Amino acid sequence: MKAIKLLLVMLASFIVVACGGGGGSSPAASTTLSGTAAVGAPIVGATVTVKCAAGTSLSNIPSTSATGAWSVTLSGQTLPCAVQVSGGTIRGAANTITYQSIANAYGIVNVTPLTDLLVANLAGSAVAAFTPAQLAAITPANIATALTKLRSASTGGVATFTDTYTSGGTTYPTDTGTLQLDAAGAWTATIGTYTVTILPATFVVGTTWISKPGNTTGNSPTTSTIAAFNVTRTVPAGTFTDCLQINETSSYTNAGVTTISNSTSYYSPTAGIWIETIHVGGGTEQLQTYGTVQVNGTAAQYFSKKAVGNTWTWNWQSSNATTPDVKVRTVTASTGSAVTTAYTYTAAGGTTPPPRAETLKLDAATGAWVITSGTFSSVILPATFSVGTTWISEPADPTAGTSAVTDTVKAFNVTRTVPAGTFTDCLQVDSTFSYTNGSVTTAYNSTRYYSPTVGLYVDGVNYGSNGVVTGTEKLQAGYIANP
Repeated sequence: MKAIKLLLVMLASFIVVACGGGGGSSPAASTTLSGTAAVGAPIVGATVTVKCAAGTSLSNIPSTSATGAWSVTLSGQTLPCAVQVSGGTIRGAANTITYQSIANAYGIVNVTPLTDLLVANLAGSAVAAFTPAQLAAITPANIATALTKLRSASTGGVATFTDTYTSGGTTYPTDTGTLQLDAAGAWTATIGTYTVTILPATFVVGTTWISKPGNTTGNSPTTSTIAAFNVTRTVPAGTFTDCLQINETSSYTNAGVTTISNSTSYYSPTAGIWIETIHVGGGTEQLQTYGTVQVNGTAAQYFSKKAVGNTWTWNWQSSNATTPDVKVRTVTASTGSAVTTAYTYTAAGGTTPPPRAETLKLDAATGAWVITSGTFSSVILPATFSVGTTWISEPADPTAGTSAVTDTVKAFNVTRTVPAGTFTDCLQVDSTFSYTNGSVTTAYNSTRYYSPTVGLYVDGVNYGSNGVVTGTEKLQAGYIANP
């Protein structure tokens, strides 16, 4: 059977992050943090900031390179440190999301969507909201607990993949297998009854393990060894500076003759897959193209536009009306993790009422994105989520006869076109609730699409009890959404 070498980008991105050491240690006179900022492709030209448990925050760090690389020398700061990457471009398109990571030891600190989720689990807030005391309280045990939560939240910790092999013009049947972290934390891949250990739970240069079992046809077990971190390799898919080098050795015995086989593979968290394998004695495999699909998100990623003056206008069009109602929301004050907005709802042909003050913020205790107005509160998004995540966004109101509203994440990177433009980064959230009048209960459903480019939702669709569309609301041209 051909080798199973798919690398799950979000897991590998964290495994390579330096997380050893303890919190609150005194730094050396000059120490370095460095790494790669990537989301399946490098984040190029991004701004890097570092805030530590003690010492001056660092913001004059050179922007990330063409490969997403960054580096800073600390002097007078105390670990742990929070690392934040914002702006820049991804495959030539503007990056609108801020990504974060935690450095609990000097050395390599990669910044990826998974490290961003880890930070949300650790603190329940954006890096900008960390206090020195909160940073000082972060320990390896805290990080291990947060990582365990992420593993548990990621679709049961199992990903299904397909593997197709073509040789000499012949395409062999596609294999289907699974990738997962086992009970010991090792990363494994399985096809049928055949299991490969891609990486142990933790490792350093020199770590050795049995990656592939032997069999009764003469193949010995394969022994893998970590040879180096951050190796640079160039293949048709690009140049990767963050490669993990793994050397492999095995033997094959036939009719009393034993042949030794050696190979070297390079795994890159930027690519999310092994990018190259060199077989000693002949033969190479090189990555040609690659891409990734977002499977996790954070409230902080979508609550992204907080500048005073930002204004969003939606037209709400009922299916039985000819003229739309108009909704307008404007940011009047901002503290970074919370904004105050003035909200108006003008019925078709009516007079615009006085604006209602509402607050949108990341909840300090849970990290969820919430909106409050007076005594009313609603959860727009939980702190972390993946496809299938469900939560109660609004409580029940027995007096009015309405049930609690249940929201569910359905999909990432959905494309929606509205008068304000076409947005390819939308998060689809479905909502459902019921209304009881006497002995009759009616169910209602709706869908909203949230875009980090916009900072709120771009599109909404309401459905009646029979599934027929009863109304839509769309973001209008001329909206303002500054960082």
